[in-house]
Amino acid sequence: MKWPQVLGLVAVVGCEGAPGPDGPGSEAVGDGCETVACYLGDEVFCGEPAVRLGTGFSEYAPLEGDAMPIVWAPGANGGVCGYHLELAFETENLCQVVGVDYEVHLLGIDGGAISQGSRTIQFVRAGEDDSVQHIWSINAVIPEAYYPADPVHADVCPGEQKLPCDESELLIQVRVEDLSGRVAAEEYLLEPVCCEG
Repeated sequence: MKWPQVLGLVAVVGCEGAPGPDGPGSEAVGDGCETVACYLGDEVFCGEPAVRLGTGFSEYAPLEGDAMPIVWAPGANGGVCGYHLELAFETENLCQVVGVDYEVHLLGIDGGAISQGSRTIQFVRAGEDDSVQHIWSINAVIPEAYYPADPVHADVCPGEQKLPCDESELLIQVRVEDLSGRVAAEEYLLEPVCCEG
């Protein structure tokens, strides 16, 4: 099984005025750990911040190899008709309230990101004594011009059929920052798996 090509590096960046490792609201406690002032109360983190890309509508699921499922949605109840990525993220050593910025690029297409978003979210902790936390069901819509060739859905959700999935790659970039100024960022080069769901 081929694993995703993780292109980015995790970084710890302190914003101006935000508490850093030696700044207000942060105190070293030994063994590589520090107490950080978080929005929901002080936390102790032992290690650098990390972010991992996954997928999922109702829960976080890690990616299988380098495959990113693309889901077709009929646009019911006011939704957007077409193809979507159900992005999910796992973070570690970050406060629970996190700003998430992401971009999705379909390689070989000019014009930059085909989908992008920015939001601040309260993540769901995996356990009481663990900084691992998740968020899911972040819907990245693929614009109509880039719909994969799909005769099954073409009549229901018409669009210009331009680029089959098996001839393209996805570059997904994600950057997360909590309210204490701790940052992690990654890039993933993935193969889209079309028309699942």
